[in-house]
Amino acid sequence: MKSHLPLSLVLYLSICVAPAPGVEPGTLTQYLKKGDAELAKKNYAGAESYYHMAVRAEPKSAEAHLARAESLYKLGKLAFADREVNLAIGINPRLAKAYYIRCLIFESKKKYKDVVREASRAISLDPKLADAYIRRARAIYTLADFSSDHSQGMALADLKKAVSIDPKNTDGYYYMGVLYMGEDRFKEAITYLSKAIAMTPKDFRLYRYRAMAYSGLKQEDKALADLTMAIKVNPGSGPLYKARGSFYEAKGRLKEARADYSRSIELEPRDFRLFFLRGGIASRLNDHRAAVADYTRVIQANGFDDDAFKKRGDEYFVLGKYKEAVADYTEAIGLNAKLGAYFEARARAYEKLGDLEKAKVDRKMAGKLFKAPAVKKI
Repeated sequence: MKSHLPLSLVLYLSICVAPAPGVEPGTLTQYLKKGDAELAKKNYAGAESYYHMAVRAEPKSAEAHLARAESLYKLGKLAFADREVNLAIGINPRLAKAYYIRCLIFESKKKYKDVVREASRAISLDPKLADAYIRRARAIYTLADFSSDHSQGMALADLKKAVSIDPKNTDGYYYMGVLYMGEDRFKEAITYLSKAIAMTPKDFRLYRYRAMAYSGLKQEDKALADLTMAIKVNPGSGPLYKARGSFYEAKGRLKEARADYSRSIELEPRDFRLFFLRGGIASRLNDHRAAVADYTRVIQANGFDDDAFKKRGDEYFVLGKYKEAVADYTEAIGLNAKLGAYFEARARAYEKLGDLEKAKVDRKMAGKLFKAPAVKKI
């Protein structure tokens, strides 16, 4: 007599062993190998499909759950990644990489105390896991009171350990450079950032930070060269053009600064502060109509920016549009009535309009504010 499995069980088993869409049938080892190949190509969705099949092929494989967790993390599916990590740890609680991936998940959530804990667990199981030292160092430094030499020392020790384990670990040198930058130890920062650049010359962040370090040492030509290289590596970055524009502005190279701010605006049109910066350059170049246009864009984006009203009022004043200047100074005063410079500016505009009584009142108020203490004693 034939016995038949219940239909529900048959369906369940068919689901467990059925390949995911677009994935060919295979063994656990085959699925893991194919998933690894897709992961190496940064095809995280493809990798996750193969790892999912590996889990289905062998639900008690900690390796399969861990591989799937990594691909899910790469896809930004943190809750699912966390679930797979927990399953892997449940099967084998001594997998160092499982705790490392868990620390990455916590890092994405900005839970830095948890990052330190999980990275430490990973290190206790595998003292040669260089990336775990780097993540712990980052978390320690982020959590640290920046006046605490102890915390900085702990972070630095972890980074040095990481690069001693893996001398080709670019992140280790990069974060050492960043840490030294935070302490104004520019020579050390340059040393480590240069090592990182030698290994990954197409990482624009490295040039950006090294430019800051060179600037800290007053080596401006080298700083400019690094900013330019960063832009060459990543020409679609508005903040990089802004950074170089600020550099040019500080050096009085106003036309070049204006060009960089304009390019930054093209790339980041919603960053209204860029219009403020370009407006300032236009004013210094005596292109006052262009300055008015830029300050107007700032005001349109943020009608509560008293400084923008004041600046536009100044441009109107230079252009001889005294009524418009008074209107803008009045707006600025309405937003911030504690600055004597605003009343002084409006007084000058009133004088140009021949309204000497109002000018007198504004000058009197300006005088009081100029004499007033910046901070009242409690």
